[in-house]
Amino acid sequence: MHPHLFTPGPVEVPHSVRAAGAAPLIGHRSEAYFALLEEIAALLKKLLRTSQPVITLPSSGTGALEALAANLLAPGNAVISFSCGAFGDRGTGRALHSHFPGSPR
Repeated sequence: MHPHLFTPGPVEVPHSVRAAGAAPLIGHRSEAYFALLEEIAALLKKLLRTSQPVITLPSSGTGALEALAANLLAPGNAVISFSCGAFGDRGTGRALHSHFPGSPR
């Protein structure tokens, strides 16, 4: 049996990924970390074929939904949320928790 990661899956986690995860950590305020983020942003821009800024969020999907509600919506904005399950419900919950009027559908 292979180890599985259940956050996005379940999916099989290749040995190379597990080995990379076992490598020493770098500090999130270190020069190495910021160099890595710059490299990732450059690769994402190329992948997405954009010259616009690319924002990475070192969080779960719930953290991304919270960031969306807190930073991209203004008080009084209406939110339309179409839910197809638990994650859609969570997105609606984040918007409503942030005091944006909405009606879950």
